[in-house]
Amino acid sequence: MSDDHALALPKGFILKEYQIERVLGHGGFGITYLAAETNLKRHVAIKEYLPVEFAVRDSDTTVKPRSSADKEDYEWGLERFVQEAGTLAVFRHPAIVSVFRYFEDHGTAYMVMEYEEGESFAVAMRERRGKFTEEELRFLLMPLLEGLAVVHKSGYLHRDIKPGNIYIRTDGSPVLLDFGAARHAIGNKSKNLTSIVTPGYAPMEQYFSDGNQGPWTDIYALAGILYQAVTGDIPPEAPARIKRDPFTALRNSAHAKRFSEPFLAAIDCALEVDEEARPQSVTEWKAIFDGEAVPPAPPVEAPTAALRPAAGATVMPGRVSQRGAPPPPLATVAVGATGGKKRISPLVWAGAGVLGLLVVGAGVVAAVKPELFGGGTQIIGDGTTGAGAGTTGSAGTTGNQSGEEARRRAEELRRQQEEARKAQEEARRSQEENRKAREEAQRRAREEARRKAEAEARRKAEEQARKNNSEERRKAGEAERKRLAEERRKAAETRRTAAEEARRKAAEEARRKREAERKRQLALGRTGQRCGSGVPALQGRFGRGDCAKITRAFAFALLNPQPGVAINWSNPAIGHRGTVLAYQSYQGRGGSLCRPFRQIMVAEGRTLAGNGAACLIRGRWTIVR
Repeated sequence: MSDDHALALPKGFILKEYQIERVLGHGGFGITYLAAETNLKRHVAIKEYLPVEFAVRDSDTTVKPRSSADKEDYEWGLERFVQEAGTLAVFRHPAIVSVFRYFEDHGTAYMVMEYEEGESFAVAMRERRGKFTEEELRFLLMPLLEGLAVVHKSGYLHRDIKPGNIYIRTDGSPVLLDFGAARHAIGNKSKNLTSIVTPGYAPMEQYFSDGNQGPWTDIYALAGILYQAVTGDIPPEAPARIKRDPFTALRNSAHAKRFSEPFLAAIDCALEVDEEARPQSVTEWKAIFDGEAVPPAPPVEAPTAALRPAAGATVMPGRVSQRGAPPPPLATVAVGATGGKKRISPLVWAGAGVLGLLVVGAGVVAAVKPELFGGGTQIIGDGTTGAGAGTTGSAGTTGNQSGEEARRRAEELRRQQEEARKAQEEARRSQEENRKAREEAQRRAREEARRKAEAEARRKAEEQARKNNSEERRKAGEAERKRLAEERRKAAETRRTAAEEARRKAAEEARRKREAERKRQLALGRTGQRCGSGVPALQGRFGRGDCAKITRAFAFALLNPQPGVAINWSNPAIGHRGTVLAYQSYQGRGGSLCRPFRQIMVAEGRTLAGNGAACLIRGRWTIVR
């Protein structure tokens, strides 16, 4: 682990529920780790805030400022890092890195992000230098444009789009990583602008702490990536394009044979130095890619006139002459997207103006004390300090000038230098006042935000208290309803149990009475009618022992409430057997209970049968027919 980064957390380190496995990458502002989330059994990427310029890791893994002088910058950047994490956690788009959570620990902050297999687009750039096709680049570009549109719509900028911050998943889809909000805030705070820009991809407005940044800033950076993918070369740095712009419009290059005009036109116009000349939104830029608003091709320009002495200017060794020179033209620059001329942003001219003052100062020293430059040695230049910024002659002196003319000219140059110094001082004073005004406005905005946050917190606390009271009342009412329902259920259960018990006892009593009646009827049957009485077909056919068996069969048949049940009897001693069947009962004379029956007997190899009826008269079954 130490081979990857001296300040990295050791392998196996437990950070809340995450176990560090290895370093994925690192930069001047932090380290990104691959870690295993023990709860959900998945891999995540964890970005740690650790600006090496003014922070170190202590022996107990705590991150702290290098010195008390660095504490303010460190805490300022930490706050912006947490804000960036909160911003990213809101975005939900396949082309924007997903942030699961963020937290502060060990004196710093951590951002837990989704980890996916793949590789950096910077690797693909190195492997396929200038060999991409338009179809491949459009496949990568369109999801990124949709993701950027989501970011810009929410009022945020990426500020650090470059090949290393575009990750290509294994399925070929791109995702945008590492937003530069914290890094940009630290750079502005510490005035270390070189730490917050990536040369070639950063537009001119990012070289100034108060530059006019917007969606066009991210568009410039993404266009720089496309330029590199098409040509194989990184675009020229923005400051290098102010005086002598080496940029060549892609539509005027050999690459126009491999790529469509709308595609190259979109890249050309997005790489304008002047931010006002670029597409102002992703939607506007995408329309150019789609061929809906393609600007005309720019002309192939000859060397700009700003690189030669102005017409009418007199150029002599050792002299600065403005006689006959026309007034300086308005500051203009060739615009590749439109083919015309557009005014350069004041921020662009601010850098050019400082360069011009340095050139004028050098001429003053050479005119007053030529010996400082080696006697006869002359400083000769083209005299141009920026497009249309004016023309100066060669810096040096001639041996035939009179002393009075030299003193007059030196005095004039000193006056101009003093005026330039005063102008610079006034500019610095104005900038300082603007800075203080911005800081005061920011302080008031923070105070107002804090006040609103406190008011919102109080409102939410009161609302939560009301909700809690309402919830408690609801729970109490619910508990009372449940209690009453339980009481009703128990009462119903008691009634049901009592009813079932009563039915059981009634059924038991009825069964007991039937059994008693059956037994009584059996007892009656043993002393009842003589067997066979009332059935003429059977008279005289009974043998010894038949009567007792037939009587018992009659008793069972008549006492059985189920009609048609056959009750069999047999007398093995003499080989007789028979069956008695009692049918559905009916009401006889005098309201007595009567039942018809059929009697069958097999005796001496013959089957005899007959029908009859028996009625219950005064407690005895009597055959009536």
